Amino acid sequence: MGEIRFHNTVHLSQRVDLRCLSTENIKNTVKYPDQKIFQKIGKRKGKVYLFKKTVDGITLNVVAEMKRDECWIITSYEC
Repeated sequence: MGEIRFHNTVHLSQRVDLRCLSTENIKNTVKYPDQKIFQKIGKRKGKVYLFKKTVDGITLNVVAEMKRDECWIITSYEC
């Protein structure tokens, strides 16, 4: 797999501001997850996963659709 090309959805853009999340942390969660759990097939015919990564005692959850080297970040939230 080559470099991942990220696409933000409108929902994510709204949630990043609302939840005070870092886009860099979201991308790192997708690139280097502690857990990667398959959810379903997405609307772009890619696979939708729940990615989880814990840093400094905070777990960031990211839901994203992956298709080859492309990633559409659907939403993200802290647990």
